[in-house]
Amino acid sequence: MAKKKDTKEVKNESEKTKKPIGLIILWIFVIAAFAASGFLIYELFLLSAIETLLRYIVIGVLLLIDLILLIRMLFICKNRRKKKKRHITFTIFTILYIIACFVFL
Repeated sequence: MAKKKDTKEVKNESEKTKKPIGLIILWIFVIAAFAASGFLIYELFLLSAIETLLRYIVIGVLLLIDLILLIRMLFICKNRRKKKKRHITFTIFTILYIIACFVFL
């Protein structure tokens, strides 16, 4: 009976040390989204034809989306042990956001 407990402890230890590859991929997408958003903000500052108020509104919206992505990603990291979801909608939204930032350059 002691051997059964030992194998369970070994399984629990290996599960704790194993890092999910999906979480790393999500972090890469979020960092890419921040980079794309930062580049778009930089390009908006270079444009002189756009009215200043409109430029600041667009920059505010981009920063708000970045903040939401960061909070959501931190929430996913915090609760990754409790829930094992795939976060497909978050991944798709992040990819679409990256594409939209590069399209509007």
